[in-house]
Amino acid sequence: MTSKDIRDKLGIHIEGLQIILSVRDMNASRAFYIDILGFEEVDWGTDDFTSVNRENAGIYLCKGARFQTNQSMGEILNDYPLNLKWYLKNITWLVVCLISYLLAFWVCVINIQEIAERAVGHYTFYSQRAYLGDGEAVIYFGLWTSAFIVLFILSLKNLIRKRIARAGIYALILILLIITSNYIDTLFYSPLP
Repeated sequence: MTSKDIRDKLGIHIEGLQIILSVRDMNASRAFYIDILGFEEVDWGTDDFTSVNRENAGIYLCKGARFQTNQSMGEILNDYPLNLKWYLKNITWLVVCLISYLLAFWVCVINIQEIAERAVGHYTFYSQRAYLGDGEAVIYFGLWTSAFIVLFILSLKNLIRKRIARAGIYALILILLIITSNYIDTLFYSPLP
């Protein structure tokens, strides 16, 4: 009889559990929760502290009396190494977001200046090189600026909600759109004499 057969026969179904257990023997506890009950251990687990998870349940295993009953989970986790890859991934996404926000702000300021100048019929650097009329230029720069602002808001909203990877993806799209807009701008340039 396998351990899965034993679990099925016992009718064990665990859902929504998050507890901290003090254990004397971490190897014996791991064997019980992983081999018999079918939990999976997290990557960052140590011989002093780990987490095993199954379905929607998680159990933190803490060797000995290393925690007090009035300690929060954050206080307990501060004593243990966490997954460094998770931190590096999030820092990378945050840097991508910061770069895209600065680029978007800079490009939007330039585009809004161009819209304002072209709306009143003034010549600008771009108007001297491009063959778009004033009305066409206002629409062209307005559409690009709107797209940049929408992507900025989507990225920032996800960043605030702590969906860092999704915020980073919107930020990458924003950077690619800025690069694309700079290339498309050159298509409207008149050849210089």
